[in-house]
This record gives sequence, structure tokens and C-alpha cells, in this order.
Amino acid sequence: MSAANHRRRFIGAALSLLGLAASKAGQGAPIWKVIGTGGSGSFASTWSTAGNLLVARGYHVGCGSVSASLAIGGYNGANYLAGAERYDGSAWSAAGNLLVPRHAHAGSGSASAALIHGGGNPDPIAASEPYTGTAGVAAGNLSAARRSHAGSGTASAALAIAGQNRASLLAANESYNGTAWAAAGNLALARYLHAACGTAQLALAIAGHNGSLLASTEQSNGNNWSAGGNLSVPRASPAAAGNTDAGLAFGGYNGQLLTSTEHYSRSVWSAGGNLGIARYLHAGSGSTSAALTFGGFGAGGYLISTEKYQ
Repeated sequence: MSAANHRRRFIGAALSLLGLAASKAGQGAPIWKVIGTGGSGSFASTWSTAGNLLVARGYHVGCGSVSASLAIGGYNGANYLAGAERYDGSAWSAAGNLLVPRHAHAGSGSASAALIHGGGNPDPIAASEPYTGTAGVAAGNLSAARRSHAGSGTASAALAIAGQNRASLLAANESYNGTAWAAAGNLALARYLHAACGTAQLALAIAGHNGSLLASTEQSNGNNWSAGGNLSVPRASPAAAGNTDAGLAFGGYNGQLLTSTEHYSRSVWSAGGNLGIARYLHAGSGSTSAALTFGGFGAGGYLISTEKYQ
């Protein structure tokens, strides 16, 4: 089967599970219903427009802070992307390429030192790349190729959480010590198209899909995973920022494109301010009080827009 057909099968299957149909080239954008939370809840932070990406993309990775971030790899409706972009607090500029173009990958770290792992091109891959802020370099492979997983941690101490391989959904996780990957315990519930935040020891796996849309979260204490509180809105392909003490989940899809944001603290989720543009398959970076989201898929297709939460 050709790479193009593999790509169409994967994108189509993922969108089908979410109740979507992949639009064909030359056709108009589908019509979406957009929902939010109806308010900003107990948090005063709001989303505002920031500088646009140079290249529209979804299924990418975000790393860094609200003032210094990376957007790495992804998919633009036609091609898997190797290119990265750097955000300096006001504008995006081109950064060095990954060695392997990929989408539906995961990562962690900062704008100057990140780790990218897994993804699809078009099948699930195991390759990981430390990214120096200027280029990707080869590193040890995951023991299990996976895509549509999530990541937490830094460039030298990271976690690859759950996801999907060619045969099944995964509950298994792997940890990275700066050199090699090793098994790191299982989630209670296999999932993909989820988000994560935190460190390699203290991580939060958020929502996603396992045949049904999920609102559940799971939290790691460095040794075991346990149930966290449920989101008020189940969602697949959200983005996240923050840590296990103060996390943030925003956007996603649950039959409608979502603008809603939820804050996590002590196993409880609370409503935050709504995104200006409903999106999923986007990326996030930063903290619960100062976050960035960029790219993704919205009502008109793949997005270049960025929003800042403060």
C-alpha cells in the first residue's frame, strides 16, 4: 500500500472514531458545531490572540513556555512535516528540521532542549530525537513503536504514555533517562489521542479515546498510576500544560469542536476561560497560569493561529 493510502487510512480512521469524515481535496470545509463552557468559571485567565505559525499544522508537538516555545513536526493535510518553528513571545520563526518527518508524535522539554518520540510516517515508528533548538539528532528507540500517545518531562528525563500501535491501543508507558528507554508501568486504561503534563516521575494523563470518548485522568507518583478526577467535558485530542499540582487541558473534540478550558488541582477539574478558536489536534506549552496553544484543526481546516492564556 502506498504511503499516501496509509496516510489516508490512519487520518480517516482517527477522524472516524471521533465522528468525523476526512475532507477530500477540492471540497469545501465541513461545517462544525462549536461548544464552550458558557463562562470562565472560577479562574480569571483568558485566551487572547498571539502571532501566527508560518505553516499550518496539526498532530504536532509543543514544548516550552508562554514566551519561548517550539512547534515540531505534524501534518498539514498533504504531508508529514519535519520542520519546526520557534516562538519568542511575539512571533514565530523557522527552526531546524527533525531527521524523520512525523505526525501524531509526543515530546517534552523546553524551547532550547526538547525530546521527540514515536509518531507515524505513515506507520507507527519507534525513533526518538533529542532536539537542540536548531536540529534533531538520533537517539535510542522506544521499545514499542507508537503514535497518538502523550509525553511529559524534559529532554533528558521523559515519559511516553500509552498510545496506539498498528494492532492495538496501549496502556504501557516507557521512561527515558537521557540515553535509553525502559518500561515504566501501565495505565489502568489504554488510551490514545490524549494529552499529558508534568515530569517523568509526576505525570498526568488526560482524557483521550479508547473506543469511547474519555473524561478520566490518571496520575503517576513515580511508581504507580492512580485515578485522578474526571474532566467535566470528555474530549479527544485536547492539549495540555502545567503539572500534576496545577494542570490545564484545553480544546479537543467530543462530537463538537471544543473551546473549553479546564484547570486541574488536587484531583479536581474546574472551568477556565474559553479559547477564541475551537480546535483539536493542536499543541500546548507553558503553565496553568501562562499557557500557549498553536495550530490544530478547526472549522476551516488546519490552523496557523496561536492563542495565549494569561
